[in-house]
Amino acid sequence: MLIAAVALLVTAAVLLAPNLVERVKARQRDTETRRLLQLRDRLADSIERTQQIPSATNWSTSLLPFAAADQTTVAQTGLGFATDTNLTRVFLVDPALTSGLLPYTQTSAGLTGSQTNLLGSAGRVMLVSNRKRGLTLPVVSGSPSSNLFYGLWNWYCDPSTLAPPSGFSASWSKQGDFLEVQRLNLANVFQRITLKQLLYGVGDTNTASNLVTSQTTYYFLRGTRLVLAETNGTLKRIHVVNRDVSFDFSTTATAVGPALWYRFSETNGLVATNSGSLGASGNGTYQNGTTLNVAGPRAPTNSGYSTNNTAAQFDGSNDIMTGPSGAMNNLTAFTLGGWFKKNSATVKDTDLFGQSDVGGFTWHDNNEIEFVAAGDKVRYTSTFSVGTWYHVVGVANGSTIRIYVNGSLAVSDNKSNSNYGSNASTFNVGDNVDQDATFPGAIDEVVFYKSALTATEINQIYLGTLP
Repeated sequence: MLIAAVALLVTAAVLLAPNLVERVKARQRDTETRRLLQLRDRLADSIERTQQIPSATNWSTSLLPFAAADQTTVAQTGLGFATDTNLTRVFLVDPALTSGLLPYTQTSAGLTGSQTNLLGSAGRVMLVSNRKRGLTLPVVSGSPSSNLFYGLWNWYCDPSTLAPPSGFSASWSKQGDFLEVQRLNLANVFQRITLKQLLYGVGDTNTASNLVTSQTTYYFLRGTRLVLAETNGTLKRIHVVNRDVSFDFSTTATAVGPALWYRFSETNGLVATNSGSLGASGNGTYQNGTTLNVAGPRAPTNSGYSTNNTAAQFDGSNDIMTGPSGAMNNLTAFTLGGWFKKNSATVKDTDLFGQSDVGGFTWHDNNEIEFVAAGDKVRYTSTFSVGTWYHVVGVANGSTIRIYVNGSLAVSDNKSNSNYGSNASTFNVGDNVDQDATFPGAIDEVVFYKSALTATEINQIYLGTLP
């Protein structure tokens, strides 16, 4: 009986063992498939956020800040066999791509000369990994032979034959399920930007010094921050590249951008720079120790802003930014908006930004925000969570007043007014608008227009592009 039982167990083990091995292989394959796909996506993220396409020699270090992993985890497939050089991941570049184009770093000129090949059929890279110990991957990071590269690019594992890609040695026969490939067309990380009759710049400073007169097409990496100005130097907008788009300022010489625009990009000092049409005369002053250089709305959560965008922090006690006097005087229409983030659940009878008794945003209650246009008021109630950025815009056009939240109309009321008044009060941020109490939290990208913007233009502001 005992012998029979043992024999039965042995038979069962023999029958089950192959199934167990296949299940283990399947789990390992699924894990590596997901991991390599994640690394491919993080590669695209790193390109967008660092404005650089890496080469085969620095691809893994470029990924580290975005992969939530260390160097070994990024570069190695089998972490339990760190000394097995067969179990590494490799970065392959199409051998037909012009030598020396990678690494590529974004410049204000966009793609020029042979760099335009990054948009062509040879602008391709791959991440490749092998999970089989003792089985040599016939490629290393770099540009392999055309036969190997094209074989890998066009290969998908046939589960019935497990055939490897073209160009692989006979040792890979029926071993294709140990191979993983993720592909990236570099043309997909660039966007076509058409510019005409304007000045532009690239980067985190508000400098636009490159003159474009006739219509010209550029190719910039996704995530590029464009600074756009009229040919006379008047700053018009900031645009973070995320799609193909055209900008033509030929017919906007008389257009009016924001009169006041506080980006709160200062890291120290007392001056809050105005980037609006009032120029330096609209500069503000930080008072009572307002904290600078705190994180503002940032990509990827707020894709229209850079990954290092900054804001100003107000302590809810006496911090304030004071701007020019009477900036909002004698208007028949205006638009006022900005970003805020509460750091306290209790925010009542406090101020955000505006000019007292003319126009501004205040907090009526913890979750009720109020837009004031002279004697007219409109309120919007919602759950404004602590630690979350929100964008609000108020519009007064002489017949209605409206509040927009995160780019969408939240509330509107018919209020007729031919003039929203005037006084000598300063334009303030964080305090002393109408409630005479301070705001406990961060504020960023405050804008004031001497006109009533449309719903489309307000959504543009929310997305990071100023009309």
